[in-house]
Amino acid sequence: MGLHASGGSLGILLAFVTVGTVGTYWSWQTALICLAAIGFGLAIVLRSTLWHVEETTRTSDTGIDIEDGASIGLWTLIKWIPLMLTFYCFAIFLFKGAYVWVPTYLKEVYGMSIKKAIILSVILPAIGIFSNYLMGIVSDKFGRRPSLVFVFSILTACFFLLWLGNHTILIPLLAIFGFFINSFSGIVNAYTRDYLPPHVMGRALGIIFTFSICVSSFAPYVMGAISDRFSLSTSMAFMGAVSFMGALMAFKTPRNLNLSNHNGPAFNRRD
Repeated sequence: MGLHASGGSLGILLAFVTVGTVGTYWSWQTALICLAAIGFGLAIVLRSTLWHVEETTRTSDTGIDIEDGASIGLWTLIKWIPLMLTFYCFAIFLFKGAYVWVPTYLKEVYGMSIKKAIILSVILPAIGIFSNYLMGIVSDKFGRRPSLVFVFSILTACFFLLWLGNHTILIPLLAIFGFFINSFSGIVNAYTRDYLPPHVMGRALGIIFTFSICVSSFAPYVMGAISDRFSLSTSMAFMGAVSFMGALMAFKTPRNLNLSNHNGPAFNRRD
């Protein structure tokens, strides 16, 4: 799960490089066209080479046809997954807020040029290429719950240090921040897989991603509203408070969730 999620950070890094390079030498319109062409090309590849793989493996991994769980309704699934849903909402809220606001924060609070701020912001996805995989290993060894407590706690400290505005430790701080802000997906995906029945996994993850993306879409607005009303430093402190709430929630999570009560026991492989 961690190795898989590292692809997201690699994609963000390549997007920074592509948009920055094309936008610098041509125009931002050309950069957008370039990204659109990449997406269109991937859609063609998906349709032509991968479509049949999904059809042939949809039952082989679990031994259960996906239709076997058709009677399980939307609200039943939501009742099963409130904890994972909340973890994802916290994680993606922090992720969206960080990626949108760090360049502006470096420019306004640290007094950097916008070019230098963007260059330094590339540290976040560059470090994130490795973090999901490495933290996935940690969660395999020590458990999902302790790993989430650790990640949220480190991020709380990073937000606080960014709020202080200390120039001396900025670059190592951004490296540490980039590592942990990108390390949620592997842990939470594995956590979800451990505790939900395989025949509803697709719908469960769909609900989790949909709701968490809806919640996280408010992150830039909330950061902007706090910045307008108070200051950018206050908005960064607010993100630290959100991260602290995530750490507290993960710490208070019971060791045995027993989320599943349908077609077998919960998958309590990791606490």
